Amino acid sequence: MQNVLPSNALEAITRVIWSTSFEPPLRRFYDLQLDHWGFYRRPNESLAAMHTRLSYLVPVWWQSNHHGLHDNSIPGVAELGNFAPNPSQDTYYFTMSFCATQPFNVRTLDQQDISDFITLFPLDRFTDPFGVTARSVAIILRLMQRLPLLPQIRDFAGWLIDVANRHLGRMGYFSRIPRPGNQIPRPDVLPVLTFFAYAMGGHQLDNQQSLILNNITSEDFQKNDGVVNTISMIGPANAQYSNDPARGRYLHLGENATIDHADQIGVFTSEDTVGSSLETHHNSL
Repeated sequence: MQNVLPSNALEAITRVIWSTSFEPPLRRFYDLQLDHWGFYRRPNESLAAMHTRLSYLVPVWWQSNHHGLHDNSIPGVAELGNFAPNPSQDTYYFTMSFCATQPFNVRTLDQQDISDFITLFPLDRFTDPFGVTARSVAIILRLMQRLPLLPQIRDFAGWLIDVANRHLGRMGYFSRIPRPGNQIPRPDVLPVLTFFAYAMGGHQLDNQQSLILNNITSEDFQKNDGVVNTISMIGPANAQYSNDPARGRYLHLGENATIDHADQIGVFTSEDTVGSSLETHHNSL
């Protein structure tokens, strides 16, 4: 099934590819490595001419589904598994999982939260004289915190986002703000990845998606490194695993919970940092 996007969305994707691929690979801010699709500047090609050419090429590329955005989707995962169901018996497979999220801790509203909410009302000086109401409600909530029916911070956040989505929809916005889930980004995640880590950390699998992914739960699926789900990094669901290196089998080296996807693939890593790390490693040998 082809991915059909509105023309303005395709134009936005075209502009991203156009702006990042105009310079030669070594001078690019970020190399998308899509030159084999013709996404590069031809000799003496102007910026405007390149944009016009890509305006025809990018929709073909997008609708082909031969790109990482589709491969990382749940239907794309199933298609890749069908395309290459068996590992090579001549190859050693080593994998490592990365996680850049942390659990959304169980918390309830505190006194500051309640006080700020009361100030939204015009007569807050009368409904909460000297902060007595906020303190009283906070004490009651602390006493009730162990009861399973007490709303948690995540519940309040979800309600607020639902309200925002309803009103944004009425204003004509097509976007939808994701509800918070069990996992949220760690504070040290690359800022641009926090949006994706947050959205993936709250994704709820439907029955069909869960079936495609070998019946894993939404809670297992929500841990991620900002781009890829942590559980998928172990290896294919139907693969054979080994505790020792063996051809045609997967050896999982464990989970790293200290870096995100950008760190993992070395994007935006300073040459000085790499050089220092290699020097330290060399001196330790």
